[in-house]
Amino acid sequence: MDDRKVYELTRLKLAYQKQVIFIAGVIIIALLGLILYIYNIYKYDFALFIISIVLIITGAIGIMTIDQKMKLISKKIKEL
Repeated sequence: MDDRKVYELTRLKLAYQKQVIFIAGVIIIALLGLILYIYNIYKYDFALFIISIVLIITGAIGIMTIDQKMKLISKKIKEL
């Protein structure tokens, strides 16, 4: 392999690792929303309910977005 392909492969691997770290953070956000939702069942507070739903939705959308980016990166890695 020439230097250009090695550079591109290294860049894509680093981008993939970065996306893995991002998806871990987004999963933590979604889990925090789920924990708040479960806590809200026992002690009802409307503001806490809204916050938990927003965190869950944000986490779900973030996971789907990052997953699409990871699929594109893995396709590019396979092409090289």
